[in-house]
Amino acid sequence: MKIAHIFYSLSYGGIETLIVNVANWQAKSGHSVSIVLINDIYEQGLIDLVDEQVDIIQLKRKPKTSAVMSVAKLNLCLLVKQFDILHIHAAEIGNIIQPFLKGQKILHVHSTTAITNTVIPKYKKCIAISNAVSQILINQYDRKSQVIFNGVDFSKFQKRKLHSVAQKIIAVGSLNTQVKNQDWIISEFSSIRDRVDANLYIVGHGPDRQFLQDLIERLNLLDRVFLLGNKSQGWIQHNLCNYDLFVQASLTEGLGISAIEAAASCVPLLLSNIDGHIEIAVNGELCDLFDPKVEGELATAIVGFYNNTDQYFDAAAKNYDIHEWKFSFDLFNKKVIDLYNAL
Repeated sequence: MKIAHIFYSLSYGGIETLIVNVANWQAKSGHSVSIVLINDIYEQGLIDLVDEQVDIIQLKRKPKTSAVMSVAKLNLCLLVKQFDILHIHAAEIGNIIQPFLKGQKILHVHSTTAITNTVIPKYKKCIAISNAVSQILINQYDRKSQVIFNGVDFSKFQKRKLHSVAQKIIAVGSLNTQVKNQDWIISEFSSIRDRVDANLYIVGHGPDRQFLQDLIERLNLLDRVFLLGNKSQGWIQHNLCNYDLFVQASLTEGLGISAIEAAASCVPLLLSNIDGHIEIAVNGELCDLFDPKVEGELATAIVGFYNNTDQYFDAAAKNYDIHEWKFSFDLFNKKVIDLYNAL
């Protein structure tokens, strides 16, 4: 099959990482695969991870410039290439693709919020990354979808040593406090600075970096909380295992790929009790959940973790097989290919 994955950019993020991993898998499985990028925004480190068999097509639209030329370029590209499958990773992109073009349009919905600022155009099929996303599509957009959980290649992640305590907590995600809520993590951590010896490390880049840095300074946490910036997928795979605890306080999350990657490293999870996380935690059976709006819940959970680390480490190792089965990368890819074939 000739497959095109179409998105705006290739920066470090869950969607972009998934696109690269899926495109590589499909190319190695004998398909002709392209990644079509509308905007001139990409990380060279992520580009370098793309298999040489995958064609990267860059339309190079500059941010905040007219989209007219890019729309024309996109449709011309799709007309010339004659793809069988147009795998689209942002709903509104479907509105600018001409209906006469060959190729079955598939929408992959990665979030429970901001799915589109327009009406969702017609797609042959919608993929939802979780049951929570599927329910949003039904309730808000009257669209049915097929749930295919995001896959993670567990074999690529180094596993933490079972009972080794590093006194290090990690949070991974875009520095967007309206979504990822890192300021809440920092504030909760500040309230227990004298009750735990651990330091907090935050991985990611985004518009609120300076806001978070100012918060760290204001709370006198410069020697306890560290903003590490963006890290490559390779770094994540080899370094998550060096941390005791993964914390994510998101206010909304389609699924939480970073949390799954932490589970692949056998790192205990402490997650906010939102739909995408509840799916990973199986309603709290596989990890502790906290309310990201109730002061003290996260702080208490962190203290509880460090008072019982062996129990949490044992549970993370025990739950590894459950997470690997549910979020299998091969299973995810096979389901996607089955969907293509069905069309």
